Amino acid sequence: MPPTSTLHERRSGTMSPFLSVLLRLIALIYVLLTISLPLSSTVVRAEPATSSSTSSPPPEEPAYLRADADWGSYYDPQGEFCGDKDCYKILGFDYEMFGRSPPDRKEITKRYRALGRAWHPDKTKKKGAKERFVKINKAYEILTDPEKRKEYDYLRDRPDEYFVKYGSSVLWSYAPKSDARFIIFLFLILGS
Repeated sequence: MPPTSTLHERRSGTMSPFLSVLLRLIALIYVLLTISLPLSSTVVRAEPATSSSTSSPPPEEPAYLRADADWGSYYDPQGEFCGDKDCYKILGFDYEMFGRSPPDRKEITKRYRALGRAWHPDKTKKKGAKERFVKINKAYEILTDPEKRKEYDYLRDRPDEYFVKYGSSVLWSYAPKSDARFIIFLFLILGS
């Protein structure tokens, strides 16, 4: 057992000079890395001076307006909500990202109108515009109706509850009856 004075020194918080220098060095490196990383990822571009007669390039459209936007997936074989697509993703929201502060009706309406202008079949000649517009309308209808939205949010994480309430799209069928004599004969031939 070590002497009592050594134990008292260790408990009082005295530390070897080498360990003290090492901890300070690690703290300094951590501070330098946390300060330099955000600055190095920020890119500052100097815009060239242009005359007022030249027009600037159009701003890039948001990801949810593009034709290749990811609409996610959802278990809805009966088509009660948005089919096999996620209603939130259709309108450009990410369910996992907004957590406890989901989009309110105003935000949903704003996105719906932007998507409606971009994908209305009378306004655009893009391929598949009508189908996309129908899905956008359905998603807006689901997410602005408080009862349907509550049910949608509840069932999105519980496919088993969806199955209980709406059933499944899988049609069960039994295999045709087999002749038992043929099966026994087949096993006897394979076994020998």
